[in-house]
Amino acid sequence: MKLEVFRNYIKSIPQNGSVLEIGCGMGDILRKILEIRSDLKIYCIDIQDVKNFLPAGVSFVIADAEEKLPFEENTFDGVVCLHVLEHLQKPQKTAEEVFRILKKGGSVLAETPHWITTFKPFGFNFYDDHTHVRPHTVGSLSGIFSKFSNITSKRVVSIHSAFSKKGFLRSAVYIRAEK
Repeated sequence: MKLEVFRNYIKSIPQNGSVLEIGCGMGDILRKILEIRSDLKIYCIDIQDVKNFLPAGVSFVIADAEEKLPFEENTFDGVVCLHVLEHLQKPQKTAEEVFRILKKGGSVLAETPHWITTFKPFGFNFYDDHTHVRPHTVGSLSGIFSKFSNITSKRVVSIHSAFSKKGFLRSAVYIRAEK
């Protein structure tokens, strides 16, 4: 995803709003969120205990993205889910949970590798990561989030990642959708 798309998404969240990152890993994306908007209340989940790697002030919960998320309905103004859905057997279940925990008018930003990465002879090949289950297309990602409205879904091809200094050809699909 282009950093500009991510930055615009984070800037669109209401003042002092709350954001959940699903699959926070070592906290790289959380750090970017804080860099852009220090006023936001930030929560994150991961299937592993990574709290010692996360920036101060972030609320962390160990949780499985394919199960009921440990938050009340209508809790978050925004949800970020970058490079997580391709690891899941039931990404539709995750989308349903995101819908449940988003406030009315809240939005989600998700990104996954594009299916074309399964054929790349160099750079990032989807199956180089043994935990990947399924690549996505613009259509499949839109289908997963079909309960949402104002869906914007695009394929992005870039030479670099917004969150990494690695220089490789990357093809991904991202979606932005509202409740």
